[in-house]
Amino acid sequence: MKNYPKFLILFSLAALLIGCSSDNLTVIHHPTEAKPGDTLVVELASFFSYASPGGIVMGTVNRQDMNMLVGLPEGWSVISMDYYVAHDWKFANDLLSLADLDNLGDEDMRDLLSEEGQKMYMDSVTVFRTRMQPMNENPTLSQAFRGRRFLAHPSGNDEYQEEIIVNTDQIHSWSGFSAPAEIKFDFFDQTDTSFRIPDEFADNADERLRDTDVGLTIVPIYLFAKIQTGGQTGMHDIFYYSKTDDLPEGDDFTQDPSVDDLSSFDVGSMTYVSVLLDPNVSVSNRIANRHSGSSLKAYPTSFSSSTTIQLPNSHFGGEQVIVRSLDGRLVREIAVGRGEHHVIWDGKDFSGREVRSGTYIVSFTGGGHIVQSCTVRKIR
Repeated sequence: MKNYPKFLILFSLAALLIGCSSDNLTVIHHPTEAKPGDTLVVELASFFSYASPGGIVMGTVNRQDMNMLVGLPEGWSVISMDYYVAHDWKFANDLLSLADLDNLGDEDMRDLLSEEGQKMYMDSVTVFRTRMQPMNENPTLSQAFRGRRFLAHPSGNDEYQEEIIVNTDQIHSWSGFSAPAEIKFDFFDQTDTSFRIPDEFADNADERLRDTDVGLTIVPIYLFAKIQTGGQTGMHDIFYYSKTDDLPEGDDFTQDPSVDDLSSFDVGSMTYVSVLLDPNVSVSNRIANRHSGSSLKAYPTSFSSSTTIQLPNSHFGGEQVIVRSLDGRLVREIAVGRGEHHVIWDGKDFSGREVRSGTYIVSFTGGGHIVQSCTVRKIR
C-alpha cells in the first residue's frame, strides 16, 4: 500500500494567508493482511511543513523533537520504531517542479504528481531507510493522549473508509516514541519553494488567493515500525499519530473535522490502517501477486445489485472467491472454474438474503490460502 503526499498544495493554500506550520502523516507501505502473530513492517512519513505569503519565514521556527504514537488492539505490540529526518532534501521544490500547477483543480488532486514524481518519492524512501536511527520509548506520551478526541484520516489507498473522530480512551493501548528532530528556521529565512496559486483554484477556494505567491518548506521525517500482531482474527484498525515538538494541551488538542478551522493545523496528524488477521493468509503469495500485472479487481467497486470480480490470470480451477464483512465474518463463497476470468457477486449471503450496506472484503483463495484481496461497497 502506498500513499503519495498529495496534501502538499492543499496545506499551502490554506495556510498562506497567515503563515503557519503543520505536521502531516502519510502511509508509505503497510500490510493490510497478516496471520495472527505475524510481524508487520510499516513505513510512514511525517512531513513538517511551513507555508507563508511571499516566500519568507515570518517568525523563528524551532521544532526540537519528533513524537510518535501507535494505537493498537489488545494483544498487539510495537517491537521497534526507527526514524530519519531528511534535512538535506529539498522536498517541496523537487515535487512542485513536477506538478502541473497551471491545471490544478479539485478533481486533479489525486493526480498531483506524475509517474516521475512518484518514482522520485519512493526512491528517496529507499535511500533514507538505510539511514534510520532508533527512537526512544516515551511512556509520558500515552499518558498525555488520555481523554482526547482527534480527527483520523484513512490510509490514502482506501477510498471506502472515511475520516473519523477517534476517542483515544477507546483504543486498547498507545505506545509512544520520541527522538531529536532539530528543525529550525530563522526569522526572514527564504523558504525552499515559491510559486503562484493558479487562478482556477483560487476562484474555487478563496478569492483572496488570487495573484498570491506562496512560500513553502517541507522537511520529511521517515518512520519505520515493526509491529507484532495479536491472536484474534478479523479486521483491526491501527492508529498512528505524529507531532514535531510538544503535544498540544487542553482543548487545543481536540480537533473537529472542519476544513475552515485553521487553528487545527498545528495539533499533529493521525492516520489509520485496517488490517485483516486470518490464519489462511499467505504473505509470500500476497506480495508476489500484488507486484504482478494480474490482480483481483471488482467493478463497479460501489454497487447496489451486483459486482463483477475480475480474477487473476493464472489459476487452475478449484479456487474460490470468498466475501467477508469488515469484522471477519464469512458472508459468501463462490466457486471458480478452470479458465474463468470473472465471477459475479449478487450482494447476497449464503441464505440468499441481501447483505446490509457497507464495505466487504473480497478474497481470491487457492490451496487454502488467501492469494489476493480487494474491497467493495454495497450502497443499498
